Amino acid sequence: MLRHAGLARHGAMESPEYAMRIFGKLFDAVDFGRKAGGFTALELGPGDSVGMAVILRAQGAAASLHIDVEPFATREVDVYQRIAQCVADPGLAAPDLSHAASFEDVLAACNARYETGGLESLRRVPDESIDFLFSNSVLQAVRRDELEATLRECRRVTRADGVGVHNVDLRDMVGQSLHHLRFSERVWESHWFQSAGFYTNRLRLSELTDLCRRCGFDVSLPEVNRWDRVPIPRQRLAPPYRALSDDDLRAATVRIVLRPAGTALLTQ
Repeated sequence: MLRHAGLARHGAMESPEYAMRIFGKLFDAVDFGRKAGGFTALELGPGDSVGMAVILRAQGAAASLHIDVEPFATREVDVYQRIAQCVADPGLAAPDLSHAASFEDVLAACNARYETGGLESLRRVPDESIDFLFSNSVLQAVRRDELEATLRECRRVTRADGVGVHNVDLRDMVGQSLHHLRFSERVWESHWFQSAGFYTNRLRLSELTDLCRRCGFDVSLPEVNRWDRVPIPRQRLAPPYRALSDDDLRAATVRIVLRPAGTALLTQ
């Protein structure tokens, strides 16, 4: 019922056009050491498909890893074949999926792995093995009590000349406003709410960037989209949020770039 209402879907990565558009915004936003080819990528929270594996292979990735908390991704081969065709249309060397008969065939053609152990899967990734780490509307959905550990693992696996780039949605997942900030922490972090399709960790932009820095990243914000004014009267917010700055409360969606602290920006 929630999926039918659009509240519990895990992205829209089954759409070739959408996947290509999101990938372009993330990939084009950054430079990193082996971007020209032969890089290794890690996607956090691929959601409804691992279509990014197809696109990454076409963009020159040697290998990719896609980590989620449950096996949400479709196993329908034709979904990935459509993405491959979409990738090939502008002239990229898409992997050949014409003879793929299974989800495993698709992964093999892309030299990709799909793991669904969440943080435990991330902990098994070798140190400094990832050039390009990315996510789309995922970081805000990581449980508050696991977010710091997740970011520290991201720092551990990122090469010195690698980069992470993340689209983060700071709005509530139902009304695209700040209604989630009206609940007390006890209610919002309860098991029922954490298990619901609308859960986010509710970190505001300044809290998120501070946490990223504590976890060993240099942080930049190439895109911050804000409301003109705070969308909900402060008196309706739970007490911890009432005292936040207007800048924090007006931040709606952001793109955040994370580089290992103390390393120089390497360009192609």
